[in-house]
Amino acid sequence: MARSRYKFLEKQPHFLTCTVVNWLPIFSQPELAQIIISSLDFLQNHQRLSLHGYVIMENHLHLIASAENLSKEIAAFKSFTARSIIDYLEEMIFPLVRKPASTEIILNLEKLSQENEESSDRNNSDRERVAKESVSTDDGKDEAIEGNVLPFDKRQ
Repeated sequence: MARSRYKFLEKQPHFLTCTVVNWLPIFSQPELAQIIISSLDFLQNHQRLSLHGYVIMENHLHLIASAENLSKEIAAFKSFTARSIIDYLEEMIFPLVRKPASTEIILNLEKLSQENEESSDRNNSDRERVAKESVSTDDGKDEAIEGNVLPFDKRQ
């Protein structure tokens, strides 16, 4: 097993950087930066994270922090803030993007099910018609092929 020259001390402060996907400048909006600040305040008030310093830039943030289990706390922080920011953007910035109500989903599923049944019925009638058609054999005689699939040597 290879040895690492690095030693990680969990309770010691770490310098962390969190970036926004595609480096979008979302933190230039004060409401979104406030989500970050509120999340950090929550973690500090519940003694889950010791925050020694931070700076929020328009598309990323830097933290100097320590915790008993730093990776777990940062994962929870990133997960919560990402979900909160996405929810905010969906509600405030993109009001035309709406999620369908559960009754709409049920009605759409029923409609899709009916369309599939109708399509299946049409396909079955087409198969029956094709199965009853006569096929010319090698010896020049016509014979009716029953079933949905023609034998391989008689398809040509």
